[in-house]
Amino acid sequence: MSSSRRNHHVNRYREEFTMDKFPRSTPEEQGLASAAITAFLQSVQEQSLELHSFMIVRNGYVVSEGWWEPYRSELPHMLFSLTKTFTSTAVGIASDEGLLNVNDSVIAYFPELANGQNSRHGQPLRIRDLLVMGTGHAEDTMPTPDGSWIAEFLNKPSTYEPGTRFAYHNAASNLLSLIVERASGQTLQQYLKPRLFAPLGINGELWDTNPDGTIPGGYGLRLLTEDIAKLGQLYLQKGVWEGERIVSEEWLAEASGKQISNGDEPDNDWNSGYGYQLWCCYRDGAYRFTGMFNQLCLVLPEHNAIVALTSATLDERPVYETIWKHLVPAMAAVPLEADEAAQQELRSAIQALSLRPSGFNNAGLPDHLAGERRFALEANEFGWTAVRIEPAGEGAMTFLAETAAGEHRITVRADGWTSGSYEQESIAAIGGWDNGGTLHIHTCLLTTPMRRSVAARFEGEKLSLVITANVGMQEPLQITGYEAKPAGASN
Repeated sequence: MSSSRRNHHVNRYREEFTMDKFPRSTPEEQGLASAAITAFLQSVQEQSLELHSFMIVRNGYVVSEGWWEPYRSELPHMLFSLTKTFTSTAVGIASDEGLLNVNDSVIAYFPELANGQNSRHGQPLRIRDLLVMGTGHAEDTMPTPDGSWIAEFLNKPSTYEPGTRFAYHNAASNLLSLIVERASGQTLQQYLKPRLFAPLGINGELWDTNPDGTIPGGYGLRLLTEDIAKLGQLYLQKGVWEGERIVSEEWLAEASGKQISNGDEPDNDWNSGYGYQLWCCYRDGAYRFTGMFNQLCLVLPEHNAIVALTSATLDERPVYETIWKHLVPAMAAVPLEADEAAQQELRSAIQALSLRPSGFNNAGLPDHLAGERRFALEANEFGWTAVRIEPAGEGAMTFLAETAAGEHRITVRADGWTSGSYEQESIAAIGGWDNGGTLHIHTCLLTTPMRRSVAARFEGEKLSLVITANVGMQEPLQITGYEAKPAGASN
């Protein structure tokens, strides 16, 4: 495709698009009972499932949405592998533009790495094989700082014929990003900005980079919950947004359909087939975009609905089945009568959504920690070298963790979340002393699923720390420290 034709295409996607947010409606106006949503939220609470946000879109309207305190609607959330569906959408747009074809050989985009060993069982690896996780490899290949992973992947002996056996690989998605970059002359993020993000009103997306400086296609994207729902709605609308064609209907029909088998259990949504970087469901013609710890966009074509959520659950099935139990069966084909009492109950349930922990009270500085007391710590994986506690006004304190690069300050109160930052991440913190004299500090890294808790026990000159996390930490981390006396001080 000529550069002038490509530029014309880009300019077309820079025309005016005004729908930054979905319109809002009551659940009943769109055929969904408020009581069903309340039952869903109650079931989530009863099962102790850690959700951070949810949004239900029906007939193009947001009918219900909520965030668990301290998470907020204006903060992006780490998507992990849900990123993959944005990557495959970019491949679809590039295919529509004529920049690539899914049957192209992958090595054709990396001619400098061709060495005659890039064929698998006589069959070249194609872009389509990457899209469906059918690379032929039994093991993944992770990015390396020098970019050598690309050659390693392309020259790795295959176990299976490409395109015949499903095996989940991040390397496949990362290669798709590089192929879009080489076909378009732009990074994946740059390519998607005028073609997908701007038309859909997705602003301020955050995308990590690989160690070699490339944009990962398999993870690293952070977006608002509403932005997740927008991609699902684009698929539901067969590639059209605000009257403009973003990606072809033919591509989305292929992408959202079963392209490769990933198991043989007929009633198992993890064995119901895989499309182009998305998962097929066995019920109601549904499919879903998912990321680790249950970042989810469930697309329900038969119900003209989207359920998007962010969370920190190790097992995604309980939340997923709770959606199918409470929400999907309640989706009627016609509007329902207004139910103000049920709507008020739902509003109250949403207003009460919170991750606030309990078990502590006052966060003031006790007398035995008054003064400049500093505790030197043993070597630990966080790189904390010492800890101090300082007063921060009535009923509040600041926990200071020293490192070789500086110090981290976390101010906490017992009666509400405080805002701050930790290693350039926005955090919210809360904490205080329990009745046994242990200090508890809880932090949420607000653009991620991660929550960390520190239990600090001060016994004379000894400090014992126990650090735990909701996800991402296998075992509690225990750190011991002892008071470091100022020079010249006596015992």
